[in-house]
Amino acid sequence: MKRDPPLEYLKPDELELWQEANVRNNDPMQNLDELSRNIRRNGLRVPLLARGKNARGKYGVFSGKRRLFACVKAGLGIIPCFVFDRITLAQAMILSLSENMHGLPMDYEDRSSATKHLLRHFKDMDGVAAALGVTTATVKRYIGYDGLPDGIKLLIAKRKITPTAAIDIYSKFEDEEMALKVCLELSEIPATSKKERRSMAFAIKSARATDTLEEIRKAAKTSEAGTAYTVLLPGEKSRTVERIAAVRFTTKEDIAEQMLLEHIRQVENAEMRR
Repeated sequence: MKRDPPLEYLKPDELELWQEANVRNNDPMQNLDELSRNIRRNGLRVPLLARGKNARGKYGVFSGKRRLFACVKAGLGIIPCFVFDRITLAQAMILSLSENMHGLPMDYEDRSSATKHLLRHFKDMDGVAAALGVTTATVKRYIGYDGLPDGIKLLIAKRKITPTAAIDIYSKFEDEEMALKVCLELSEIPATSKKERRSMAFAIKSARATDTLEEIRKAAKTSEAGTAYTVLLPGEKSRTVERIAAVRFTTKEDIAEQMLLEHIRQVENAEMRR
């Protein structure tokens, strides 16, 4: 597969979806009217990715489904595409998933499904991680999502709880009913009640697998109140935090907090060894 495929300008009727390789399947048409208006006004700035002609003379679009429909809706006569003459399904899925992870937030169900397919191809999580440019822990998180009960997935779909938090909770509590109760407990705290939500999150992280919900609630109420800090990061570091947050389906504040806590733990350990 060429790293720098040629850029070609193709007519809409020369293109078709390579459905198998498209990793975004859940709600890919969101904000289509807005994107279409923007393309009509400014043109398509990010080319589609497509494989070479098939026997019917069609190019298979494997990344850019939403952009393709927006271009057609905008009435574009030609559409810019990077064309890969020889590309396998696994290679196309890697490119599609990698592009989507850094674009419009992608449904976690799609990420999980695509990652499972790549795992069957690469045989191990390290290989998938290397291909996608993410950590093995991130791959495990995508795979772990598939095993979540429908009740927890529904909370994620409603944005009541992040996939990362849900997977961590489900992994900790072996009893499925208990895991759902803990997820519900966290999800019912309004996002505006940041201190209360943070206290509950810390109590859950610190809990033992055998703890009851009442014990977790008590730990959250008695936990020491945290102090809010304002940290100004350089542009490059801020973008790194945002990319990690997008990949892990959580907030940039949560990622920054985790990084700061990890650094503090490292400093504390170094001080103890002196």
